[in-house]
Amino acid sequence: MKQQLDQNHQFHFSPNFMGRLISDQTVGIIGTGRIGREAIKLFKGLGANVIAYDKYPQKSTNGQFVYVKDLADIYTKSDIISIHMPATDDNYHQFNHEVFEQMKDTALLINTARGSIVDTNDLMYALQSGEIAGAGIDTIEAETADLQDSRSTKQVSDPDVLKFSMMPNVLITPHSAFHTSESVRNMIDISLSNLMTMVNGEKPKDLVN
Repeated sequence: MKQQLDQNHQFHFSPNFMGRLISDQTVGIIGTGRIGREAIKLFKGLGANVIAYDKYPQKSTNGQFVYVKDLADIYTKSDIISIHMPATDDNYHQFNHEVFEQMKDTALLINTARGSIVDTNDLMYALQSGEIAGAGIDTIEAETADLQDSRSTKQVSDPDVLKFSMMPNVLITPHSAFHTSESVRNMIDISLSNLMTMVNGEKPKDLVN
């Protein structure tokens, strides 16, 4: 309907558009760390049936979701798949042509994690051919410095971004899913707290390496 308004300047009910209730959907969450679990809460709040996969599952699901043993269950059973895992060598191009073929042709893919997890060319083909219905993308492969610079005012020239932006079944944002006032405040507070901890000769609790 946004496309109808933008291109035709029409703002009325369109019989070509049919929404779906989240409460009627099965949502597949890949990665059940802190962000994944927050996503589960949101989907459960809208009444969705949530299934999940994680190499290192949580000890308790609090009855909010059910773990599946195989990723194939996520691909074949989900109406919406939302990715919440870090990029590793093991999951490079995990979402490729073979996976898109397994997914429902009505399925939606949401990637707010890392671009390398999804094969860009295969995703474009899947969206254009009808292998899947649509995608929400906050990150793509090989993001340039300009794309990652929130202060940049340069016009977008990345061909993949431009192609996705013109597709009616794609919502693409510039790696900005994190950008809320609370998240930015937390980044500053946590960084300052960790710095003070190190100055005092102690080890920060959020240290990775």
